[in-house]
Amino acid sequence: MSYERLDTTSLPSTFRLPDGTRWQPCDEPGVGPQVEGMAVDGTTLYAAQEDVALWRLSIRGDRFHAPSIVDKVREFGVPATYDPETEECTVHWSEDPGFGGKRISADVEGLTLHDDGYLLVSSQGDSGFLAYDRWTNRYLARFAVEDGASVDGAQHSDGAAVVSVPLGRAFPGGLLVVHDGENTGPDADRESTNFKYVDWRAVSRVLPGRRGPG
Repeated sequence: MSYERLDTTSLPSTFRLPDGTRWQPCDEPGVGPQVEGMAVDGTTLYAAQEDVALWRLSIRGDRFHAPSIVDKVREFGVPATYDPETEECTVHWSEDPGFGGKRISADVEGLTLHDDGYLLVSSQGDSGFLAYDRWTNRYLARFAVEDGASVDGAQHSDGAAVVSVPLGRAFPGGLLVVHDGENTGPDADRESTNFKYVDWRAVSRVLPGRRGPG
C-alpha cells in the first residue's frame, strides 16, 4: 500500500469582519490557527479550526473546493491578548463586536460521524458536544458527558469517535468514546486525562431522529 498526493489546501488565518475591520485569532506568537480534528463524509471534508470555526470543504475530481463555514466559535471576531506566562489568550469580551457564533466555545476540537446522520463536534471551551445533520449541516442538539455515580464525566475534550454497530451486551446500540481532559474520578490519584465510554442509546435519547440524506 502507498499513497499519492492529489491536492492541498489551507484555511484562512485572518478574517474581514462585517464592520470592515480585520481579525486574527489569538495564539502564541508565530503560530497560526490550527486544525484540530477532521472527518470525511464521501466527497465532503469537515475541519475543526480550533479558534475559528467548523468548516466544510467539498472534494470533487480529486480536488478541494472553496471552504465554507458551518458554525463559528463564540470567540470569533473578539479581541484577545496572549499571556506568555500562562501561555493562554485572554479574550476581551467587553469588546465583543457580536460577529461570533452562538453554540461552539473555543476550541472546536474533534469531529466524528455517525451512520444515522449525525456530525458530532467537541466544544472544548464549555465541555459540551454538538450534533449537526451530517448532510444539511443544520444544528440539532447539544449534550454533555456528566459525572455518574462512580465515574466522572468528560471535561475539555480534545475529541471523540463513534461506532454505530452493536458492540455486545454493554453497548448494543453502538459506542461513543470521548476524551476526558480532566480525569477527576475517585481513582484519579494524580493529574491525568483518559477516555470515557458512552452507550450510544443514552446519546440518541437527546437527538432527533435522523437517517439518510434528503
